[in-house]
Amino acid sequence: MPSVCNQKGSVLLLIVFLIFFLALFVISISDLTTTDFQIARNNKLLTMAFYVAEAGIERSIYELRQNNSWSAGFNQVQFPTGENSYYTVTVTNPSSVFVTLDSTGTVQDDFKRRIIVKLKVLPTSVPYPIIINSWEEAAP
Repeated sequence: MPSVCNQKGSVLLLIVFLIFFLALFVISISDLTTTDFQIARNNKLLTMAFYVAEAGIERSIYELRQNNSWSAGFNQVQFPTGENSYYTVTVTNPSSVFVTLDSTGTVQDDFKRRIIVKLKVLPTSVPYPIIINSWEEAAP
């Protein structure tokens, strides 16, 4: 039977291994939490970019309702004011009844979403009625 004198360091060795595995567990959980926060942040910024692109479409529809031959579009209009986000809108076929609006919303220069809207502007009187044929998200 082994004596107590031969087992003096075994408890210390067991505690060292336990502390090592606990530290490894804490570091793993911390890394997962950081990754989750980054994913949530990216999702929030992409959603913001979508709404910024949508604001560009809405503003363009307003302009077309006031002037059915409007074709200027918008280039990096800051929205909302004071934020690091903007939209750019191009107008295709402005002289026709059928118009295509292509809006890209950008947030913090890295997060972009794009919306393409095909619509018909009825040539009646101001404000011109608009019929939206399609409203879809496209790759930026």
